[in-house]
Amino acid sequence: MTTEWAKAEINGNRLKVTFEPNETGVERQLKLEVTGGDIFHAFYFEQSAN
Repeated sequence: MTTEWAKAEINGNRLKVTFEPNETGVERQLKLEVTGGDIFHAFYFEQSAN
């Protein structure tokens, strides 16, 4: 998954999420839902504003 300010990638059983610096003045929120077979989980991220 790639957005203008975040990137998520899965390699094997490892999830890596990278965020660009937030210089917008507004807090950013990201919900990432991961599934595999009958297993699922949601991760919530908040990036504060500079």
